[in-house]
Amino acid sequence: MVHYVVVLPVSKLIEQFSPPPAAATRACPFCLSKIPLKARRYAFCTSDVEDKVQALIDLMTSA
Repeated sequence: MVHYVVVLPVSKLIEQFSPPPAAATRACPFCLSKIPLKARRYAFCTSDVEDKVQALIDLMTSA
């Protein structure tokens, strides 16, 4: 009984007010497929995305 009256509403409130998880992927600027954030070269279209990744890493580490 306590579970339905206390635990479930509190867990719903925690889920509602918690920040969304950080994105683990990003779009390839050439083929718009999802690639990992730390990727330097996309495996399928073989485009070099290293400078955009480095700029993103620099932005994340400077904050």
